[in-house]
Amino acid sequence: MSNMSYCRFQNTLHDFKDCASAVEEILDRGDDPLGGDELEAATHLVESMAKSLILVAEAAGIDGSENVLESFTDQRTLDGVRWMLSGGQSGAS
Repeated sequence: MSNMSYCRFQNTLHDFKDCASAVEEILDRGDDPLGGDELEAATHLVESMAKSLILVAEAAGIDGSENVLESFTDQRTLDGVRWMLSGGQSGAS
């Protein structure tokens, strides 16, 4: 079920914080890596976040931010994200 527009960000913030915590646990502490559909969803989430940050940075007139943020939408970068979140098991380099 999708979020109602009047509380979309409130509802999503809690879920996003949970996802961010899971990524931190994988990258910092070596917790169980992601696989399958969860790995693909996590990779797409990182890409979507980067695209949103690019839009916000451009709207705010933050110079140079697009170069850094756009690298997160590059396929090689996304492959690297996929590899890190899979514990090096995804076959990406």
